[in-house]
Amino acid sequence: IGGTTATSSQFRNVGALEERGYKFCSGTLIAPNFVLTAGHCVDGIRRSRLSRYTFEVAGKDYAWASYTLHPTYNFPDGDIALIKLSTSVPATGTNGATPATLRTVAPRVGETMTIVGFGYTGTGSSGITGGAGTKRYGSVVLDAIEPYFVLWNFDSPELNNTAPGDSGGPGFINGL
Repeated sequence: IGGTTATSSQFRNVGALEERGYKFCSGTLIAPNFVLTAGHCVDGIRRSRLSRYTFEVAGKDYAWASYTLHPTYNFPDGDIALIKLSTSVPATGTNGATPATLRTVAPRVGETMTIVGFGYTGTGSSGITGGAGTKRYGSVVLDAIEPYFVLWNFDSPELNNTAPGDSGGPGFINGL
């Protein structure tokens, strides 16, 4: 909501989870062959059907080898998962993407976080105005920190917010 379309050089380590080409969630490359995403994005996917799923990043599709849900996953608690890719994503080159660096300190109220995802687009006043599948980003200011959540107020139609399809996408603070 209110996001800006990313250029091909922005957020190269953020990609889309796909089932036979249909983008349904977002994820972040955190190692050459590991993607961090939301647990509810992979919950219910039968392991016998993994061949139907890819992670599209930096203009190329990568097959999934496996996925692991957080041991405490019970939506919304523990809503995190790792996807292991069948092959590694190169760090350089046309289809290269350097893995994101994970932040090791807790976020603080008042920090600005950049949210990135492939969800629907729209405005806070008119709702959905465009389809999912395009990488977009926007900035939010953190209003509260809870043990498992960061929260921001969406109190004006001009502000940025997430939308369906953005699930599993990152929240970058100072690039981490």
